[in-house]
This record gives sequence, structure tokens and C-alpha cells, in this order.
Amino acid sequence: MRKRTRARKIVMDVLYHLEIEECSVEGALHPYVEELESAGIKEFVDSEIEGIITHKKELDKMLDESAEGWSISRMPVLDRNILRIGLYEILYDRDIPDSVSINEAVEMANMYSTEDSGRFVNGILGRLVKDLNKTVGG
Repeated sequence: MRKRTRARKIVMDVLYHLEIEECSVEGALHPYVEELESAGIKEFVDSEIEGIITHKKELDKMLDESAEGWSISRMPVLDRNILRIGLYEILYDRDIPDSVSINEAVEMANMYSTEDSGRFVNGILGRLVKDLNKTVGG
């Protein structure tokens, strides 16, 4: 598994853990400490988690508005956290092309969530990118 792919999986696991159990980020990251250091992905994982937590209200608002017929609270926990990761990267990590962020999110959804999750994630992130490009492009 590629480094950033593994890092995103850890971010997804931590976000999931934070959502279903009352614990600290450090507590949720604890099982991964050695791997983060040895794989050289600690900085990326820390940055993603901090950014997603910092911008969670904004991310959730955008996802809520873009998910026709769905509210963020009705989405499966894994799907909404995968969407947060993808959207965070699209908005705030300009080193990662939007298409890579979307593809990684879809792969995670296909691998770890429901049968329909990949299409769901692709549709929402694709719509958001299209809308963002319209806004930026004028």
C-alpha cells in the first residue's frame, strides 16, 4: 500500500474512532504511533487530522448542501469521514490534485464501506469540485 494511501486509512480510522468513542486525538492515534514514525507519514497524518477537525463545520456544511436527499448526520460514519478527508484535501492541500483526492476517497469507500459508497462519494466530491471550479472560474 502506498504511503499516502496508508496515511489516509489511518486518518479515516482516527476520525471514525473520535466520532464513535469519547477520546482524544492522541488516544485514537496511539495504536499507530510506531507505524507513523517508521513509514514517514506522521506529518501528513497529523496535518490531515488537525485540518479536518479545524474545518469540520465548514466541511460538513458543504457536504450537507451537496448531498441531495442526504444530511451529513444520516450518512454512514465511514462515508462522512471519507468525504471529509477528500473535501479537506480538495480545499486545503493544493499539492494533491483534486482527481487524486477523489480517487483515493472512492477507493477507501469501495474497500471499507458499503457496496454503494464508492459511487456516493464520487458523486458528492465530483459535484463539489465542479461547483468550486465554477465559483473560481467565474
